[in-house]
Amino acid sequence: MLDVVPIELLNTFSEKRNCLQPFQQSKLLWPRPWLVDASPFEKTLWIDADSIVIRPLSELFPEIEKGVVVYTDANHPPSSPNHPKLYELLPVPKITAKFVNSGVLGLQCGRDDDLISSWKYCIEQAATRLEVRQLISWHDQGALLWALHKTMRTHLIRQDVTWNCPPHGFNASRRSERKRYSRASYLQDIRRDHPHVGIVHYMSRPKLWELIDEDTR
Repeated sequence: MLDVVPIELLNTFSEKRNCLQPFQQSKLLWPRPWLVDASPFEKTLWIDADSIVIRPLSELFPEIEKGVVVYTDANHPPSSPNHPKLYELLPVPKITAKFVNSGVLGLQCGRDDDLISSWKYCIEQAATRLEVRQLISWHDQGALLWALHKTMRTHLIRQDVTWNCPPHGFNASRRSERKRYSRASYLQDIRRDHPHVGIVHYMSRPKLWELIDEDTR
């Protein structure tokens, strides 16, 4: 049995509120490592709210025991990589990856504490140094990419996006082709349209809730 904890129940980042203030409008995107770190469980699976789970998560949790569960950015938008100068201001052992998507992320308490700490560090640097913030791509997602480099875990970024797949496998340039669904049957229909996918992640726009026909609600 899997436990789900709503974010509002987590007593999170109480000591870090001040460092998050500079983000203002982006505030909801940047605190992710503090939210993950506040999880009361040994294994934590973060799933973005613009995702829909269509296969049993019991298939995914055993993967966390093998290492960090993290996926490439299937969209590969040109703006996805961090600016190379970020790694000059915040050095890492070696730059080996350009893409990551933080929408689905599996971590294990203890084993991955250094990754979470590095993730927080990058965000704290961005909060206090404008020159750092401007070099990070996609908010805390770019900070996660930096942290994966810092802790030498980029080899764990999975290219198979079965559990973090954009709708219909389309990349960002084809998001206008996203299919509309009926409120009465959208879950069954999405499963049918994605027979080999566990989580469909509606990255960018439109989101799933914008694609459900009004007259069927």
